[in-house]
Parts: sequence; structure tokens; C-alpha cells
Amino acid sequence: MKKTGGLDDQCSILIETPVDQLQENIISVVGDLRSDGLSGIYVSINKPYKTINDIFIKNEINTDKIFFVDCITASGEGDRDNVSFIPDISDLSGLSIAISRFIDKIPNEKFLLIDAIHTLWIYHTPEFIARFIQNLTERSYRAGVKIIVFIVESEDKRLMRKLVPFFDQVIRLGG
Repeated sequence: MKKTGGLDDQCSILIETPVDQLQENIISVVGDLRSDGLSGIYVSINKPYKTINDIFIKNEINTDKIFFVDCITASGEGDRDNVSFIPDISDLSGLSIAISRFIDKIPNEKFLLIDAIHTLWIYHTPEFIARFIQNLTERSYRAGVKIIVFIVESEDKRLMRKLVPFFDQVIRLGG
């Protein structure tokens, strides 16, 4: 079952999910996108690249055409062809640059998935995160990129309320 529904008709989707279903829902969505033949960019704010890559391989998701932006690993090694390491998760300018670099590398239809936007709330205000997402969705529209952002369900809806206006569709999974 496709969790993103009609992504073909949508450019941007915000997915709200219970924390205990986050990984399962991400695996399902990425599997659907790869099954549809899309190449993509996976922004990992939640787990290191190596862990995510291993999870995808275990779930038979081909990662050959997925570029990773790893905001978790404090890597002494530099970026690779398919992985960019962001040493400071609060550096949204560096994150934007890494995303743009990978968008330019993918010639065909593509997706951009952010796995845990709520994590940025530790470092930034909801208003600042909303401006970042607004810029990212506008750039994605211009570049023809399908953008999927995951946010964990929370009693505090301030961040959710700030983000909703920038998405074509909001999906609530589970819970």
C-alpha cells in the first residue's frame, strides 16, 4: 500500500507519524518511491547514513540512486559521491547547499525526503524551521523535486502549524 497516496499529483507532502512507527513508515515510503523508479535525496536528521543504508538494504530497497545527507555522523572523512556529512546539525545553510548539490546531480524525476524535521526544534524556533522549509519547498518546486517531510506526532502542535501551509498535502499515519 502506498502511504503517500497520489504523489504523482503532489509536489510536497508532510507526513505526521507516531514516533514508534517513524522508521517503518519511512521504509515504506522510500520503498514505494524507489519502486516507482525515482532517484532521491535522503536527509538523515535521525540516524547515521550507515545505519539508514543498512536498514534499506535489509528491507531490499536499492540505494544505488539515493544520495544521503547525514546530519548525525561526526565524520573525520570528507564527503563521498553519494553522501554529504553535515558536521553541525544546526547549520541549515550547509544543509541547503548539500541538498542543492545532490539535486543538480540527479537528471531525472527525483524526490527529497527529510526523516525527522522535528529534531531541528532542539536548535531552532518553529518560525526559523518554517522559513527553511518554505525555501526548500520553493526550490524543490522549481527543480521538479517531490518533497516528503516526516514529523513525529506531538502534543505541542506549534511546529506542525507553522509547516502545514508549505505543503500540498498533509498525511497522518498511525496513532
